[in-house]
Amino acid sequence: MTLLEKIGTALFSLVGAFAGYGVWQLINRFILRIVAMRFGLPALTNWQEAIVQLLFVAFFAFLGYWLSPLIFRGGSKLANNIEHNLQQMTINELLSAVAGTIIGLILAYLICTLFHGVFNSYLEAAIDLVIYVFLGYLGYFIFRRRSKEINLRRLRTESAERTERGERGERKKRSSAIPKVLDTSVIIDGRIVDIIESGFLEGPFLIPEFVLIELQHLADSSDSLKRAKGRRGLEILNRMQEKFGIEIFDSSAEKGIDEIPEVDLKLLRLAQNRGGKLLTTDYNLNKVAGIRGVPVLNINHLANVLRPRVIPGESLQVDILREGTEEGQGVAYLEDGTMVVVEEGRDFIGQRIQVVVTSLLQSAAGRLIFAKPKRKG
Repeated sequence: MTLLEKIGTALFSLVGAFAGYGVWQLINRFILRIVAMRFGLPALTNWQEAIVQLLFVAFFAFLGYWLSPLIFRGGSKLANNIEHNLQQMTINELLSAVAGTIIGLILAYLICTLFHGVFNSYLEAAIDLVIYVFLGYLGYFIFRRRSKEINLRRLRTESAERTERGERGERKKRSSAIPKVLDTSVIIDGRIVDIIESGFLEGPFLIPEFVLIELQHLADSSDSLKRAKGRRGLEILNRMQEKFGIEIFDSSAEKGIDEIPEVDLKLLRLAQNRGGKLLTTDYNLNKVAGIRGVPVLNINHLANVLRPRVIPGESLQVDILREGTEEGQGVAYLEDGTMVVVEEGRDFIGQRIQVVVTSLLQSAAGRLIFAKPKRKG
């Protein structure tokens, strides 16, 4: 047992002793004396009261000592849960939870003042503690839960209102089309808006509410990069709502989705249930979807297909920036970010040279060009 645990055990034993004294005073004042007066029984003498009082104090002190390890373990688990919940909460949820806790404590104070003077001071302190903890937690729980419901209800209402503004014929057309389920990566990427505007991709477009919650968590993150991605995703989402009337989908209505812990697996199940396609830029999610038989529209794959082709034998002018993974290789990049691996290019690092394309490697993850320095003459 550590020093902190020893101190805690002593404190719980002391609290138990005070509680035992308070319970004895309550029983002696409101029960034993009333019974003795009613039935004409003799009252306890001073030394008898002292012995019984000592027994109560000793019993409750032992009870506090015995329960202290359980309280320590429960307190440690509670502290870990509180820390985990605080990390997962958005700013709006945190403010609502704090406001609910304060209101609960104020209500507890008003209730406790009504009972002051009814019991002895020791028992009143114990009752006050229970009331404060219960109402404080109740306010925290209710306000945090209501904050989530209000945010999701507001977004779903806005989505429904924008959808209703469309013409009846357009709604009928979209209802017969294959649904497109959007994940977080394709929303943050932003190119989906331009693709839809070009007319090459039609809805309906489904945004699951757990994707929306994930964007909210990113936007409220303490990490600047994650926060920027989350805010960009929410901006893109607002543009899509205004222009195309996307649907914020309540996943709780879909059988078996809420029980799935992983967001990616939820997306795949939703696409399967709705008979739709998954829109993403996530390469790994693309692979998993292929294994599960879910149709995928990968924006990166589309970009690679539409990118101007470089053919073997074509000459390029590139800047060799660093050495490659293999011996003697140099690495350069085209303006669009395509990597060019130059054989025998290590000696030209920091120089701009002419290279000849020897081969290409293209996949959904990107394109890789292999070349070698162009020989003069």
